[in-house]
Amino acid sequence: DKVHYRGLLEFSNICKSDCFYCGIRKSYKLQNRYLLDEDTILETAKWSAERGYGSIMLQSGEVQTKKRLDFLCRVIRRIVDETGLGVSLSVGELPDEYYERLKQAGAKRYLLRIETSNPELFKCFHPPEQTFESRLDRLRALKRIGYQ
Repeated sequence: DKVHYRGLLEFSNICKSDCFYCGIRKSYKLQNRYLLDEDTILETAKWSAERGYGSIMLQSGEVQTKKRLDFLCRVIRRIVDETGLGVSLSVGELPDEYYERLKQAGAKRYLLRIETSNPELFKCFHPPEQTFESRLDRLRALKRIGYQ
């Protein structure tokens, strides 16, 4: 009979994908793109911890670069070390090695949305490079790597 507070921080709306339903899709040109800096993200995490939050979800568009991976690993380590918060991620489909490095940095949970279990309907929502099978494969990888 407890309430557990969980914070959500959309630290970036930059995305390489073009999912047809999404407000931060790469082809949506009216969007002002941003990426919060490391200190701003940490300030928000500290604010959350000071108010009794138990975890924080870091959410962004999908960006598969080593620079973004290194940035996220630094941020996760700092949040865990400096606040004690649990860290969850929602940053899209990534290669196994990225999921592994993010887990080693301290991420515990991962949210990878699956908007429908109908493969034909899934095609209607996603660009051709994102298939229903690739989404299932990424979900299996997350489970195998040990994310909750």
